[in-house]
Amino acid sequence: MIKFASYGNEREVALNAMEIDFTKLVFETLKDSSVLTDKLEIVRKSDSYATMVIRGKEWDFDLIRIKITDKTKWLSLSLSKNDRKVFESSPLFEAQKKKSQLHWKSKIQKVNDISQYKDLIINSYLECIELNPTNFLQS
Repeated sequence: MIKFASYGNEREVALNAMEIDFTKLVFETLKDSSVLTDKLEIVRKSDSYATMVIRGKEWDFDLIRIKITDKTKWLSLSLSKNDRKVFESSPLFEAQKKKSQLHWKSKIQKVNDISQYKDLIINSYLECIELNPTNFLQS
């Protein structure tokens, strides 16, 4: 189930149909993994894209940013430290120019392209939880 959230007076979360389909596929793809999908929420921190965050006790972590329209289709993933090394020269992330950033942009062709990012999403999620257990795990 997709959870939408807002940060006080921030932007309306409204997603277009393609973004909703994509988000549903992300949740579906992750449901049988080690990712606790009940911690994931969709927020809008920017007019340009929607963000899937891992909801924490004191702060949230931007896991995936997406923008999917008829004209542009991309996602930006927070890659784990190990995945940044592995994918530095990968054509999957050729849209990302500055590889020193935490989030790496990748162009997608169609909504169901999410499957090729599954392990990267899981790795990022697990690294975030491991590095910040007091913020993301229940006591």
